[in-house]
Amino acid sequence: LMTMIAQLRNNLLFDAQDEYNCSFFNSSVDWSTKGTSQPIFGVICMLCGVFCFVPYFFCLVIMWRKRSIACYKMMFFLGVNDVFLLLVVCFFAGTIFMTGGIYCHNPKLHFVVCMLAFVGFFASCSTCFLIALNRVVEMLHIHWLAWMYQGNRTWYGLLAPVLLGLFAALFTPIAFFNSDLHIVHFDPMISDRFEYANVLHAVNNIFFPTASLLL
Repeated sequence: LMTMIAQLRNNLLFDAQDEYNCSFFNSSVDWSTKGTSQPIFGVICMLCGVFCFVPYFFCLVIMWRKRSIACYKMMFFLGVNDVFLLLVVCFFAGTIFMTGGIYCHNPKLHFVVCMLAFVGFFASCSTCFLIALNRVVEMLHIHWLAWMYQGNRTWYGLLAPVLLGLFAALFTPIAFFNSDLHIVHFDPMISDRFEYANVLHAVNNIFFPTASLLL
């Protein structure tokens, strides 16, 4: 039977962890022969990043000019975070797909890039919820919650999404790009001894969309 990997871990150990050590269980595997190169798909990923960045940049300029309003502060933060994610994911994924990369080709690089992507992903999800909450507070004039969005408190409040993202990136299982599967996957495809999953990621993907919808 496969063993579920620990949900709380120290990702700064990178591939020194047994579950992520490419040579721990089978040192005879030649990982350089693994992976599927898809140059066209890789180029498309990169072009999507470039094309989306241009209009997003102008949107960021407009939101920054409106930053005296709490909602625009959060939208600007979300925009910066999204642009960061866009560039990291599109260009790294594009490179992976072009070269046929997999986790075991360069474990430490995959860890670093995917941890950065985790910070951005979790921060984006929680920021969207804070924006939805702000809209409800403004429309219903909920004064006992409005204080959270006054002045620089909005900026301070945005530390919460950053901290959530850092926690997820540093202490929970990471998902990696895989050129064979054409997806981001929690399983680094090293062996079948472990079951790879991230409970916090699943909770995040259920809680924030549902809570935002209910608001």
